[in-house]
Amino acid sequence: MYHSWANKDGKVNKEIITDFQLQRNINPPFEFNVVSLWLTSNQIILLMSGIARLLKIQIVRYALVGGISAMIEYGLYFLFKVLMNYLVANVLAFGLTNIVTFVLSRFYVFEPSGRRKRHEAALFAICLAGAFVLNQAVLWVLVEFAAIHDTIAKAAAIAVAVIWNFFTRKHVVFRNRETETESSSSTN
Repeated sequence: MYHSWANKDGKVNKEIITDFQLQRNINPPFEFNVVSLWLTSNQIILLMSGIARLLKIQIVRYALVGGISAMIEYGLYFLFKVLMNYLVANVLAFGLTNIVTFVLSRFYVFEPSGRRKRHEAALFAICLAGAFVLNQAVLWVLVEFAAIHDTIAKAAAIAVAVIWNFFTRKHVVFRNRETETESSSSTN
C-alpha cells in the first residue's frame, strides 16, 4: 500500500504518518514544506541587494580577493613542495599568486589611482617585496626555530602578508592622486 507523506500544498500529512508509524513502527521523515524551499522574488531581490551593498565595502572585496589568493597560494605551495624544498616552493607559490592578486586588486578592490599602470605595477612590486620578505621570514622562523609544521606555518605566513598587503596597497599602490593633492593642500 502506497502512502503519500504530503498533501496537495506540500505540507506533511501527520495523520498518515501517525498511522504509518503505528503499522510499521518507524519514525516519519523530517517535516518540511516543499513550497518553503523556494525563495520568493522579493526575498531574492533583498538577498542580492544585501550582497551588492556588502561588496561595495572595500574590506569585504579585499577579503574576497584575499581569500581566493590565499587558497591559490596555499594550493600551489603544497603542489610545489612535493617537487622541491619548502622555501623554494614558497617563492614560486607567492610569486605566481600575486600576479593574479594584482589584477584582481586593481580592477575589483581598489579604485584607480590615476597613475599609469606601469607606475602602479612598480609600486605593487616594491610593496610585494616587503610582503615576500615577511612571508618567507615567518615561514622559515616558524618551521626552523619554533618547530611548527609547515602547513600551519604557511597559513600564519599568509595571514601576516595579507595584513601587510592591505595597508600597503590601500595607502601606497592604489592611493588616489586626488586624495594626495587634497591632503597636501590642506597641510599648506
